[in-house]
Order: sequence, then structure tokens, then C-alpha cells
Amino acid sequence: MPGLDADREFIACELGESVNIDTSDGIPASTMVKMFHEATKKFSTRPALTYQSHGDWKSITYAEYYENCRKVALAFIKLGLEPRKSVCVLSKNCPEWFFSEFAAFSVNSVLCGVYPTSSAEACAYILNLSQCNICVVDSIIQLEKIHSVRDQIPTLKAVIQIEEPFSNILYENVDYHKWSDVMTIEASSYERELNQRSYKVKPNECALLLFTSGTTGKPKAVMLSHDNLSVATEAIDKIVKNKTVHEKIVSYLPLCFIGGQFADIFCGLNMGAEIIFADKNGLKGSVFETTKYARPTNFVGIPSIYEKLQTKLEDIEKKMYSVQRFLLQYLKKVSLDYHSNRAHPGIMTKIIYQSIAVTILGRIKKNLGLDRVHTFTQGSAPPNVNVNRFLLGYDIVPINLYGCSETTGMVLIGDNILNSDTMGKVFNHFKAEIHNPNEEGQGEIRLRSRQIFMGYLGDLESTKKCRNADGWFHTGDLGKFTDENYIIVNGRTKEIIITSSGFNVPPYHIETCIRSELPVLSNVFVIGNCRKYLTCLVALKTEIDKTGKPCNLLQPDVIKWIESLGLKYKHLSDVLEAGPCPVVLNEIHKGLKRYNANALSNPQKVHKAALLPNSFSISTGELGNSMKVKRSFVEKKYEHLIDTMYAKEKK
Repeated sequence: MPGLDADREFIACELGESVNIDTSDGIPASTMVKMFHEATKKFSTRPALTYQSHGDWKSITYAEYYENCRKVALAFIKLGLEPRKSVCVLSKNCPEWFFSEFAAFSVNSVLCGVYPTSSAEACAYILNLSQCNICVVDSIIQLEKIHSVRDQIPTLKAVIQIEEPFSNILYENVDYHKWSDVMTIEASSYERELNQRSYKVKPNECALLLFTSGTTGKPKAVMLSHDNLSVATEAIDKIVKNKTVHEKIVSYLPLCFIGGQFADIFCGLNMGAEIIFADKNGLKGSVFETTKYARPTNFVGIPSIYEKLQTKLEDIEKKMYSVQRFLLQYLKKVSLDYHSNRAHPGIMTKIIYQSIAVTILGRIKKNLGLDRVHTFTQGSAPPNVNVNRFLLGYDIVPINLYGCSETTGMVLIGDNILNSDTMGKVFNHFKAEIHNPNEEGQGEIRLRSRQIFMGYLGDLESTKKCRNADGWFHTGDLGKFTDENYIIVNGRTKEIIITSSGFNVPPYHIETCIRSELPVLSNVFVIGNCRKYLTCLVALKTEIDKTGKPCNLLQPDVIKWIESLGLKYKHLSDVLEAGPCPVVLNEIHKGLKRYNANALSNPQKVHKAALLPNSFSISTGELGNSMKVKRSFVEKKYEHLIDTMYAKEKK
């Protein structure tokens, strides 16, 4: 690697740099440009992207997909996109995002996604760091956001708006464009330059920038190379089972994160899948309206989406006659028993499951368009064991995924969803080890593979902290191996609580256990750093409005739970105004006692709980854009509640 010093032999921190590729694993180096060209040619007549336009569903084939990307690539060159600079996309999921991504790859540039709810200041930071030449936005709101910070982004040359209504800004400045105009721009004179740039794309150069959630400071830009992406895509293709001839995937997970990128863009392309776009509220639950139309074959979710699926299925149950509900409860038990003991199911359980349960439960799933799904997966956050158990009763098996942006997505796929800690075995092309294990064999999980990222853009110090010169990546996750070589994930190294007595406590494990004891809780947040004992903040489940903000109305299962306590509260404010309600708080403490009875040690017992005024959300500040809890923010925001639980300790 000419021009780089010895410390940077295996990492890169600038867009123009590259990393060494060791192909001793037998996987040839490739680029996403090559993969795109081969896939669109192979699947040329298949439907590629399906979307709604003025209330009607429309589709384009893979051949049209290729031609549209080429048109956009030519337009990008004409608008001033330089090699190794970026195209930033600030938009909901839509075909134009896909066109922008492969157009950027084709002209030897970089694609960078920006989370749609990012502030103008956050946008300015991301566009500056990524050296953005072109920014694609979906709406007038996003356009005006970028316009307000335009003078802070010296590399920006053009802004393109996709949807109507259009702002007057478009007509006042030659650097602002409608997407429809870009698609018809005369740029044939740049054909030769496009071909030359495509030829110069190298596997070891950066293709994609993904920003971390910024839970401990400013978000970092994860640099993923073409080789990272192509190796990960091929690996997943070999691992995913039960594929159909014509795969269908509903696109709703944000494309600015690795999960959405891989499920929709890369794996979808490699399988020749049809991608059907949900509306902008897909992540809030409207995705199940799209699945009714699309009837996907693959469904990738996050725990909160599966919680919404549970609510949908419960609503269907409520509308059944009593005899139907009685039969359903029996079949749900059969399905749960079958999946819980899949290795050695009872003979009668297996017969009833295969002959009756699958058929009837399939009819119910068909109401939500999920009857053709062969693989349900979930990642990004700790799974809810109670929700998983409920879904097993409906013959829905959400398989755990483990990975992050820095590992180019998935590292392993689990196969025991009722044990939320056992994640599965690491993919064959990965090496894994437990760094500095304790007496129980637990330590930090370290990984090595060609999927490990290039580095953090413009941040050599942070890159060196998590990636050794010999290529080992420190995940920051605590875990250990089982006797069968499965990995158990117990929490985060940076989230370890050290009590005043010097005991190290993993909050992740404790929070998961308490939620299992109290399914009515949406959040559990353990406190105890430099304290004599542990306490926790808890939130009751409430409905979520269309903006993603927690409402005052309690969820039906919580209302039912409260009724079982002899109370008639339907709103969170009713519970809180009662002091909070001693009866509710006492029941929560009973749940803590049940957890404490099985706690791994005395230092891991939780002594008190305080009820929060809302569930964690992005809009209320407790969650980052990737739905990770911002622990320092929570501790600061609810400092008064925490102090109340430790009032006697201070005295």
C-alpha cells in the first residue's frame, strides 16, 4: 500500500485510501459494480423494484433497473460528482435510493445514507465528513433542511429532490434539481468517462459509508469496501436456506443502516428478488399493510416490529368466536411444543403440527400476508423472549442475527430463538476468539475476516482502538463459547457496571431477565455504577403515535394486567398520578424478587425500581437512530428518579 505508514497497513481512514486483501480463504476479490452488472443481466426479465405511484402499484424489471442506474450515473458525472467523493441520500426507502447507490458505485464514488430524522446540524456534519458532492432528498422538508446548512458544506455541488411538492428553491438555484429532470438530462457525452470510471473501481476501495448511532458522542463513519460487501453477500447467499425461485422482500428497514442495506439492496440483488417498498411508516407498523399485498418470502425484522406483529395477531384472535379461539389455543400449544423441542418432538405433536396446525395457522398468517415467508429473522437489539414464545405458537420462528456495521452485517445466524443469549455459530470464513476470558470463560468477542471494515473515516484513533494491526476486531460485546462452539452474548464491555464494592455487573443480561419476568414493561434500565447496590428504571408499554412518539394510552396487555390487580387505569398518567400507584409498583417489585431468586450472584440482584413517564424512543431522546439506548443520556435525564432510589444511601 504505497504512501501509507506501517501503523496503517491493515486499515484506512480516508476515502481515497485502500486496504490489503488476503484472498487465502479462496474467495476471489470483486466489486459491487461487477455484481450489479452480472445480476441485472442474469435476472433481466424478472421484476426488480415494485413501488406505489399515485395509489397504483408499478414495477420495473432488472434490465430497466440497470438502465436507470446508468442514466443516473451519467447525470451524476455531469452534475460534478468526482471519484472518491460521496453521494448522500436523505430519504425514506424508495427506488431512487437504489438507483443512486449503484450509480455512485459505477462512477467510482461512495454512497452515504443519512437518517431521515437527522437535524440540519447533523446533516451538515455527515455531508462534510463524507465529502459530499451530491445530496438526494425525498421531500421539500429534507430539501429545506439541507438548504439551511448549504454554506457549511463546501464540497456540495447539487441537491436533487425526488417527490412533489417542490420548493421555490429548485427554481432559484441552478444547483437544485427535480429527480425527473435528472432522469432525462442529456449526458451521453459522458459515456466514455462512465466506462473508464467503472473500470477503475477496485475491490479494496471504500464503497459505502454507514454512520454509527452516536450513543457516546458524535457518530462515526464506518467505511465498507467493495470487497467487504461482496464477500458478505456471497456468504449470506450460501447460508440462507429454503430460498424460492422468485424471492420477495418488503423494504422498510432504514437503508442508512447495515440491516436494510443487506436485506434489500445486496441480498435482494444477488437472489434476483423482487423488492416491494413499504410506505414511510413501515417501521411503525404499516409494513404489515404492505405484506398483505406483497406476500413476501423473506422477512427481516427488529424486536419492536415483532412486538407489533404480536399485537396484530392478538387483534385477530379477539375477533374470533369462542369455539375458534379454543381450537386456536390448542393448535398454538402444539406449534409451541413442536418448535421448543424440534430436535425430539413427541410423535403426536409432530403429526398434529404437520397435518393440522401448519394449515390453520397458515390461514391466519395469510391475513397479514406472511403465509409465504420461509425465513423470519431479527437483529439490531436484544430479542424479546416472551414475544418470540408467542410467535412460535403461530408457527413463526424469528431467528436471531448477530453483527454490526463494522463487520459488514451478519457474523452468525442463531437457531435457538427461545434462548436469547445463544446466538449461533460464527460463519466459516470468520475467525472468532474470546479475549482475556475470566474464570467462567467470558470475555470480549473478537473477530477476524474479510468482512471487517476498513476503518472509521477521519478517525484513526478510534479505528486503532477497535481494530488491531493484525486484523482482529474488538466487538465490544461480552460473550463466551458453549461446549458446542456456539457463542453466548452477555452484554457490552463499555456498559459494564462496576459497583462501589468493585463487582462487575452486565446490565444487558439483567435487563433481559427482568423483561421476561414482567412482559408489560417496554424498557428496563439498570443503574448501579459506583453504588452499593443495583436499581432500575422501568417503563410500561404504551401505544406509539405515527411520529414514533410514545402515547399516554397503555397497550391492551398492560390494561389487562392492571385490571387483574383490581384497578381500572387505561392511561400511563393515571398510574403516575397515583404517586405512582403503590399497587402497580408493588407488582413490579414482585417481578424483581422473582428475578433476584435466580440471579447469578448477590451483586447482580436489583433492589428497587422507579417508573418512567414514557417508553424509550428516538423522539424523547433515549434511543439513537439505530435504536440503541443512550445510557449516559438516560442517566442524566432521569437523574432525579435515580437519586430518589438512592436517597437513604446518600444519608
